Amino acid sequence: MSRIFTFFLFAFIAANSVAQVSGQRVKVPGTGVEIIPPAGLSVARAGSTLIDKSGETFISFVMSDSRYRLDTDPTWRQLFARPPEKTEGALAGTLLRRTRAADGGGWDGWMLTVPRGGKVLTVTAAYTGTSADYFQRIRDHLLTITWNDAVAEPEFALGVSLNPRGLKLVRGTFGALTYNGSGVVGSPGPMLMIQATPMPSAKVDAVFPAGCQQMISAGFGGRKFVGPTSQERPSASYCEGWSKETESEMQYIALVRLKTGALLNIIGSAPSASFAESLPAFRDAVSELKLVQGRSPEARP
Repeated sequence: MSRIFTFFLFAFIAANSVAQVSGQRVKVPGTGVEIIPPAGLSVARAGSTLIDKSGETFISFVMSDSRYRLDTDPTWRQLFARPPEKTEGALAGTLLRRTRAADGGGWDGWMLTVPRGGKVLTVTAAYTGTSADYFQRIRDHLLTITWNDAVAEPEFALGVSLNPRGLKLVRGTFGALTYNGSGVVGSPGPMLMIQATPMPSAKVDAVFPAGCQQMISAGFGGRKFVGPTSQERPSASYCEGWSKETESEMQYIALVRLKTGALLNIIGSAPSASFAESLPAFRDAVSELKLVQGRSPEARP
C-alpha cells in the first residue's frame, strides 16, 4: 500500500511541477501581474499583453468578474476541449491546452484561469510557430506568474483613456476598457468597450488602413452600416462605422491605429431608442482618445 501511495505521490508532484525557468521577471503595467516570460517576449505597445516581434507568440492577461469565466464558457470550451489540469498554491485554478493537430484551427494555446475573491485572472497564450518543445515550455513560464489582485488600473493597462459623455469607467478589471452608464460590470444600456489587438507593428501596417472596410464589415456580420469613414488625430488614426438598420440594439465599431503603432478595436452599443444620442458620444470619445503616459519606454515589438 505504501509503495502505491508513494507512486501516486510522485506522479502528482511530477504532473504539477514547474521546470526551472530562468530569466528576469516582467511586470505587466496596470495589472499586479508578474511573469518570467519566454525569451523574446516583451510588454506590447498597448494592452495587458506580452508579444514577440514576429507576432508568433503572445500572452494576454485579463482580470474580470468571476461570473464571466472563459474556462466554463461554451465557445471557449470548444476551442479548449480537453479536460483541464488543476493548478495549486497561489495559482490555484485550471490550465487548459489545445493544439492545431488535435483541435484544429491555426494556433496552439494555453489558458490559465485563477479565480480569487469574486475576480478571475485569465491568461491566454497563443503560438503559431512550429516548435512543439517551445510550445510545451510556455506552460512552465505561465506557472511563474504572481498576481496581486488588489491592483487593477484598466486605462493604464490598456495604455489609453477615453471620456464618453454619460458613461463611467468600469473599474476593478483589466484587459479591456469598458464604459457604461453605472460603472458596474454587466449594467444594461449604452456601452463602449476598447481592446488592444495582439499584433506587432509590421502586421498592423499591413491591415490598417487597407483592411478597414473588410474588418468593420465583418464586425457587423453582413448587416448594412454607414462608413467606414477615416479620421486623423494627433494621437491616432482611425476608421469607424455604425448601424444603418434599426434593431433592438445598434452598434458602433472603430479600428484605431495609435501613433505608437498599436491597433485597438472599439465596439459601442446602445438600445435603438437611444442610439441617436449615444452615437455622437461614442464618436467624440474616440476622436478625443488620449494616450496614457508612464508605460515602460523600452522598445516594443
